[in-house]
Amino acid sequence: MQQQICRASAAAWKGVPSGALLRPERNGAAIVQARHTAIYLAHVVFGCSLTRAGAMVGRDRTSARHACLRIEERREHPPVDRALDALEAGIRLWFRTFGTGEAS
Repeated sequence: MQQQICRASAAAWKGVPSGALLRPERNGAAIVQARHTAIYLAHVVFGCSLTRAGAMVGRDRTSARHACLRIEERREHPPVDRALDALEAGIRLWFRTFGTGEAS
């Protein structure tokens, strides 16, 4: 469930279908950004290892590390930082209210 909520949240934010994050090809900037965001959320919100976070979208550990670094760079822009703060808070709230997984 953690993986699905990360993929769905990231895809909704970037306005792309969540299934597109699982495709092996890049398929455009919005999909790449959503994929990076999903990996980042899994790693930050749920504490998933980079290996596990990458695997949820068919990527390896080094690709997941790259994704997290790219998101951290994008957080330097206040609108992006606010959006990611809201996504993280929303996912944590959802899991505290309805979920069975850990989201501290």
